[in-house]
Amino acid sequence: MSLVAIGLAQQDVAVEEFGRFKVSDEDMSKVLLTLSGSPYLDEVAVLSTCMRTEIYAVAERFHDGVGEIHSFLAGFAQVDVDRLADFATCWIDDAVAGHLLAVAGGIESPVLGETEVLGQVRRAIARAQEEGSAGPVLARLFRHAVEAGKRVRTETDISRGTTSVAHAAVDIASSECGGSLSGAVVVVIGAGEVGSGVVRALDKAPNCQISGTGRRVLLSRTLERSRALASSSERGWEACAMSSLQDLLGCADVVIVAAGAREPVLTLRLLADVVRERHGRPLLVMDLGVPRNVEPAVGALPGVALLDLDDVHSAVGSAVSGRRREIARVRAILDEEMERYRVITSERSAAPLVKALRQHGESIRRSEMERYRSQLARLPEGDQEVVDALTRSLVAKLLHTPTVRLKEAAATSRGERLMEALRSLFDL
Repeated sequence: MSLVAIGLAQQDVAVEEFGRFKVSDEDMSKVLLTLSGSPYLDEVAVLSTCMRTEIYAVAERFHDGVGEIHSFLAGFAQVDVDRLADFATCWIDDAVAGHLLAVAGGIESPVLGETEVLGQVRRAIARAQEEGSAGPVLARLFRHAVEAGKRVRTETDISRGTTSVAHAAVDIASSECGGSLSGAVVVVIGAGEVGSGVVRALDKAPNCQISGTGRRVLLSRTLERSRALASSSERGWEACAMSSLQDLLGCADVVIVAAGAREPVLTLRLLADVVRERHGRPLLVMDLGVPRNVEPAVGALPGVALLDLDDVHSAVGSAVSGRRREIARVRAILDEEMERYRVITSERSAAPLVKALRQHGESIRRSEMERYRSQLARLPEGDQEVVDALTRSLVAKLLHTPTVRLKEAAATSRGERLMEALRSLFDL
């Protein structure tokens, strides 16, 4: 049985290519059901965000399990399976745990030290458990990764300052608009994970408090969802239906699109009509969608500045230079957490063997007690109880040292040798 993970990150693939692999909330149940239905995969969890899509699994047979995941990814994204080798990475056993800990620790993200990834990791395993596709192995791994991520952010400054794509987008928008969005009309399209992050970032930014002609408007495919998110804010957000989009584009200063749609939400045709009515008034459009939610040709329209995720990643690169000095400290913590995970995992793998050894000893004891039952029956009842207690104590003491040594050697090559020796010596 092997622990495997196969996936790809947005920074390693063109946005258009990566968008094919993103698993939406609506598709997640079907994806988990399909993968967990494979005879080669015992447990499955999927971590899919605007930054990465990764499938974690416990494979009954390694090569068959990896082949199953590759075939699924290729079919889901509608690409040739041989092309996956160009951008997909495969992790095995310890490397899987090491990678997930690094992801949770924030050092595998384009925005170094981002905090949102912790929630994404937590939600990924929760969803897999809800769908019945994840079991104890993946649950333990993901839980440990979250704990490691929390420790990293407590003991280092890796998350100081801008810590997410949403916060970075708001900082860039503020800079593009003269350092403040207070008097600006900001329209956010999308109430999902990224859209919600943008709303929170706008609410927290000190230079984004609404004043004068400023407005904050939220749109999504479902008006109820927009209203729920808008009502959770204290900054006076308005929730509107998508049918209001064209009118809002006419008065907007900033439009941030994070709809997670498969097709562009803002098209050249739609914006071309609006731009003519704006008479040259500048409009900043930020496309945070994966796949792209805005047609690239929109950026060529007069008065329109179009930025996408690649621009956001580039802009925050210099801003995190101070945090890069924390990477060594983060890796040291993750190495400690990785070792702790190995020990916990090895102790758990040794537990069934320890249990089997004790059951074996008890079985022999009971068998011998039964064999001498007629002789023991001649003893007074109190003496029979003494003999029973004596034999239990003897078995326990004989097996105590082997089991202690086995637990002490957990997560080492010596532990593996001891387990194999016990299996051979006691025929377990």
